[in-house]
Amino acid sequence: MHWYDRFSGIGVNSLPSATLANQYTALNETVFNEHSTLNLHNLLVTDGTDRFHYGSEKGEFIGVEQSADLIAELDIIESAVIEYQDQLDKGNKASLLIPEKLLARFELSKFEDTLQKTLIQGHLQQIAFRPKMELTYEEYLVPVSRAKRVSSHANRHLAAHSECWQARTFSGVIPKQVLALESEDQLNIYENRVFVKLLFFIEIYLVKRITEIRKLEELFSQAMDFQNAEDVYYELSQSIFSLWGEGFNENVDTDGAMSDGFTTLSVLENMLKGTRSLKQTKLYQQLIPNLHVPLKINMTNVLSHDQHYRHVAILWNAWLQTQKIELQEPKQIYQKNKQVADSYSSYCKGVFERALMELNFTEITQSNWVREDSSEIKLVTSENQEIILEHNNETLTFVPFFSMNYVNLSSVEGNHNRYILSLLHSNDACLLQVSPTCFYSVETIINFIMKWVANAVVSTFGKEVNKVPLKLTDKLQDINDGSIRVKKGSINILKPSTELSHSIEDIRLRNRADISILKTTEVLETQLSNVEKLLYCPVCNTKANINNWLSRDSSCFTIKDSNCSHLWSINMKSGFRSINIKPKKSDIHINIDSFGNVGRFINQFRIEE
Repeated sequence: MHWYDRFSGIGVNSLPSATLANQYTALNETVFNEHSTLNLHNLLVTDGTDRFHYGSEKGEFIGVEQSADLIAELDIIESAVIEYQDQLDKGNKASLLIPEKLLARFELSKFEDTLQKTLIQGHLQQIAFRPKMELTYEEYLVPVSRAKRVSSHANRHLAAHSECWQARTFSGVIPKQVLALESEDQLNIYENRVFVKLLFFIEIYLVKRITEIRKLEELFSQAMDFQNAEDVYYELSQSIFSLWGEGFNENVDTDGAMSDGFTTLSVLENMLKGTRSLKQTKLYQQLIPNLHVPLKINMTNVLSHDQHYRHVAILWNAWLQTQKIELQEPKQIYQKNKQVADSYSSYCKGVFERALMELNFTEITQSNWVREDSSEIKLVTSENQEIILEHNNETLTFVPFFSMNYVNLSSVEGNHNRYILSLLHSNDACLLQVSPTCFYSVETIINFIMKWVANAVVSTFGKEVNKVPLKLTDKLQDINDGSIRVKKGSINILKPSTELSHSIEDIRLRNRADISILKTTEVLETQLSNVEKLLYCPVCNTKANINNWLSRDSSCFTIKDSNCSHLWSINMKSGFRSINIKPKKSDIHINIDSFGNVGRFINQFRIEE
């Protein structure tokens, strides 16, 4: 096996001719595209060429054309996950949402400031409407009356072409037509080509920056809306707003930064409008078709000293500074993409750690998380950058996939223990959105883990214990406090009971020589331990009083009151049991069917028996 397919969890000998970047890891050391070495378990990422070559195998990376909005969001996400990793490496607390560092993008860059001043001073307008031209002369055969300047070759041409004579005299000929010189103004000079190409690049740059600023403003506005959101359950809005606020120092003025963003956006839009007006001039329209100018320009006398054209050179070099990433060699692009993919895997693990903390789990040893209801989860990262959760002998695998491409889930569907973590939202149960630009990433993972842990406990509640020795059933009948149903040869646990647990433990210790009683009491103790976990709130893990347990038919129950702000129950609906979670206060006026409005706090999910 040479490659590991992280989507299916299976090793393969060779890659398909068309594959997704970040899907495979190397199982053997190999050379990628003749410039980089892929070591064992390294991710296969693109180097910007959209092709891969190793050994004798060749292929291409699958990609789809993305909108300007998606490209801008991807750039924001890349910066956020790299900043997350940088803060971890420095031993600092890292933000799981948009970090404070991105506030700097609301300010005008050095290039933008230079461009604004140049446009205000009118240098580019002067060039567009009054460009320098090269005066050239072409020879044309014209009537004598129209000739303004005669060519030096006129006499020779006239002597050789008698059809151009009007009449012949003793002293010579009278010409009818003569070879004349006519001047033409030539716009296609090097300096004008550089100017036109600069306008082309400026428009692309400004469109990208405007899209980026708008996306950042949208994200910051959404975050601020959570502070006093009336249509979002208050616990959810507080949780998300607090999570967002952790990425900023107390002294940071986010309102002021957003105000700067609006100002910057207005300036950029005005510059884009001005640039596009210059593109309508004769100079641009005449030169832009099939125009090619090398990125390294020649500093001619005009570009160096002319009062207007020298600003073209200044802007060109300032623009080049903004294109450092785009101008990198494939090896450098590969290293950057590898860094981003690795940082995203680290970021995803951070989201899982935060989700466990929100559910009141504590990391007691490296990778081991426990909480008061005695639930224990192991969280590890595999060598192939998969996030693995282990609980009650069940394992779930989550694959961080840094991409804006839609995923073919054919290799994942049907595998209920394998999921993809993606930057995109999807309604597919196999794909979970985890991204710094998604305010519900942590909430999504919390909800997933909460259901998973609760299902593992509830699925055993109400299961009949069979083949119970008669000697044991007699003893249990004597000590039954209503928490179990005892039949001949079988037992059902109806509700938690501390006294019954102690009694069964005592029976087990007294009958250690009786193998059948020993095994049965061990099963009963495990079930009673799981039932007691149902007294703990699925949301916050606060334990309810045992006397607030109300048993119902079909192994269902209701917690009448709790020591937290939530109530929970197990109900029977359409032949299936489900867990129901709701707040104590019922006077909320929100859409309870929307996860975006209630998150984990108002919930109903079916038990997988």
